[in-house]
Amino acid sequence: MLARHCLSLINMSNMSKPYAALLVGFCVAAIFLLSLDEMPTDYYQPSPRIEGRRGLREIEPTKRRMRKKRHLDSTVNESYPGTTTANAIYPWAEHNLKALTEDLDPDNDTPLFWHIPKSGGTTAKSMYQCLGMTIANRAGTLPQFGHDHDEDLIAFRPFGKRGPFYINADTTTKSGILRAGELGLVPSGLADIIVTNSPQFAVSHLYDEDHKGRAFATFRHPVKRLVSKFYYLQIADWEKTYSPEWKNMNIVAWANRVNRDNNIYVKFLAGKTVGDSVEEKDLQIAMTTLKERFVVGLTDQMEESFRRFFVLMGIDESNKKKDKCMAKLFGEGAEKKNSNPHPEVKEGSPGWNALARKNSFDIRLYDYIQELFKEQKEIIESLS
Repeated sequence: MLARHCLSLINMSNMSKPYAALLVGFCVAAIFLLSLDEMPTDYYQPSPRIEGRRGLREIEPTKRRMRKKRHLDSTVNESYPGTTTANAIYPWAEHNLKALTEDLDPDNDTPLFWHIPKSGGTTAKSMYQCLGMTIANRAGTLPQFGHDHDEDLIAFRPFGKRGPFYINADTTTKSGILRAGELGLVPSGLADIIVTNSPQFAVSHLYDEDHKGRAFATFRHPVKRLVSKFYYLQIADWEKTYSPEWKNMNIVAWANRVNRDNNIYVKFLAGKTVGDSVEEKDLQIAMTTLKERFVVGLTDQMEESFRRFFVLMGIDESNKKKDKCMAKLFGEGAEKKNSNPHPEVKEGSPGWNALARKNSFDIRLYDYIQELFKEQKEIIESLS
């Protein structure tokens, strides 16, 4: 209506061009201001609130949907002054993870555990379950629990009044991570721990500079990890990757012709896939990234590794479950989780050498991690 009146005034009048232009500007401004009054009122509705482990928090879904999250890829910005491969850190870790030496804030930090296959991950998850933590991983989206298609994030106990809580967010797949990021998993404060096998992708899409995380992982010698995988998947008929045909192969043939799961420590930190190649610079940046942003654990020193992880997660001596869970998993007669006795592949044997040749970058990174494990003891003690 206002637009028609403005046009009629301009057409009917004999005013000069400057005055006509002024009238047009006035009309445009008036139309814009009136349009604000016609916006739907639900645009201004207060944001929903969600109950998390850190109390009642507000989530802003409208803003979250509209905000385009800055993607932090695995490349290093070489335009930064003084940045070289020797001291570079992956941007996703630099911007979205807290430095190892930063003061702890367990009420607001959301830890992330990088689950590396056949490297103590099942034991770690058993520990989180024993402690009754609220866990974000694949389990919360299993169809039998009925929450895999929920539109909102919830924490629920699938096994009754006891046991851990799970969140209906799959942090082990890219699609699940993207969904969890859109729903605000980390800002919600629901998760005590996030478990993923894709650290670069998960940290890039779940955390940001306003909600930084703490990261940790347990590492195993790369050759021993693959030997365990070779024998385990021959008998693990409950696994999706069950491979009974490997029973008819020797490990040298498997290493040379079948296995593609090589150098995954370096590849996954670089945001690469199993089929990608790695270079010396990837190894150097991986070393710095682990040193600056990860608490590293070792599978042959699991008890000490968990003591450090407890510090990171704010679990102190006041937590009565901690000692019981440690005794259950590591005490005398403790059940070995997901273990599979198998023939030993000795260092220097043809099988060992075949796997070592294809995992030279991971072996060098593992050697560095062992030294890092020693160095981090003093840092962790200073934080506790």
